[in-house]
Amino acid sequence: MLMVNDGKLTDTDMLIGMDVISLCDFTITNPGAETKFSFQVPSSLDIDFEKY
Repeated sequence: MLMVNDGKLTDTDMLIGMDVISLCDFTITNPGAETKFSFQVPSSLDIDFEKY
């Protein structure tokens, strides 16, 4: 069983270990200076962000 947070976090630091990251697709984005992260379990895509 994997416990995760479902909600808005404000003024909070988080430490996510490789034991969790290695189980899923994990992304962090920062559109409009709003940081968002996403998990997808099980991992199913090869996500590659290319620099233009």
